[in-house]
Amino acid sequence: MKTNIFMTLSALVLIGWYGCKEEEHLSYPDTDAAIPGQVHDVKWESIPGGAIVTYKLPEDKSLSYVKAVYEIQPGVYREAKSSSYQDSLYLVGFGDTTEYKVNIYSVGRNEKESAPITVNVRPDLPPVKSAFKTLTLDVTFGGVQITYKNEAQADLAIFVMADTTGNREWFQLAPHFTSSLEGNFAIRDMEAKAADFGIYIRDRWNNKSDTLVKNLTPLFEEPIPYSNFKLVSLPSDKNKGQGTNSVDRLFDGKVGAGDTWYKSEDDTYPQWFTMDMQQPVVFGRMRLFQCIGYPYVPDWVKDFEIWGSNELVDDWDKWILLGHFESFKPSGLPDPTYTAEDMEYERAGEDYSFPVGIPAVRYMRFKVLTIRGGGGKFYSLNELSFWGQIVK
Repeated sequence: MKTNIFMTLSALVLIGWYGCKEEEHLSYPDTDAAIPGQVHDVKWESIPGGAIVTYKLPEDKSLSYVKAVYEIQPGVYREAKSSSYQDSLYLVGFGDTTEYKVNIYSVGRNEKESAPITVNVRPDLPPVKSAFKTLTLDVTFGGVQITYKNEAQADLAIFVMADTTGNREWFQLAPHFTSSLEGNFAIRDMEAKAADFGIYIRDRWNNKSDTLVKNLTPLFEEPIPYSNFKLVSLPSDKNKGQGTNSVDRLFDGKVGAGDTWYKSEDDTYPQWFTMDMQQPVVFGRMRLFQCIGYPYVPDWVKDFEIWGSNELVDDWDKWILLGHFESFKPSGLPDPTYTAEDMEYERAGEDYSFPVGIPAVRYMRFKVLTIRGGGGKFYSLNELSFWGQIVK
């Protein structure tokens, strides 16, 4: 009996609570509200590939936002929006520096639009065009080498094409995507035959630059077998690794986080080791893998040099500087911050090209100048690979 009374009272309390609960307020836009007033005192300033438009807002409580509608290419329109608490619009996507018409609307909470205020803006040179002016396209071992600067750090795609027939039958090579301040890359594995190469840039709005065309003949190259590299020790060499680590691990063809890398036992700089390639070699390029799985850590090699000689002597006057190189980070962000592009670059290995015309050498010295953390820490490497021409 008591149980029934309790259940009845509980039900009454719940009914009373729901009955007394205040109904939720639903707000509907007033479809009969007037069209909001127009913005006024409109001004603009140019930016690369765009413009910043400023204005004064109308004193209108029904205003929801302000929008700009503009055409960036024939038949291609973009919109930019800004809330009723802001007084500017950021326009992007223009592909040149010609004058563009922009219509600016005030939009009410009921989505009614005011009559447009029309202004003409003239963007500064867009990144797709300014970056194109910095492009270089040159021959290298096994292909072509491209360098560029991207001062706006815009999202760009660099396309390289080749015509090996001479009949303007272009085929596209691997595109290069970047938002870095500057960079370089190479297209490899090409025959040592003359061909026309073309290169152009496209941005994310499909604006395109002109095309740079050159007739180039890639230099012949072949991989230098890992078995050619034998460690030798000269009195000033510092080639002792920590624990069981050995310089030989850098020339075993194994790359990856699961592969044990070489870690120096010495924390003073510069330091170097010497390799005997057992026959003269003309270096064309090299690929350096750092500590795979540990991106841009303090013990990454930063600056280094490759020296060569045909005499196995511990006298630097008998050695020739073949190349000075610096480890590159695409984003340019301070360590240890890095981007997806930085990670992709790290996993692929850092490619370096030697100057064309260097002599053939039998002995090679790898000289570490600095590491990313400055000094006082040991340097680590995962793998070294070389290409070029073996002198028979």
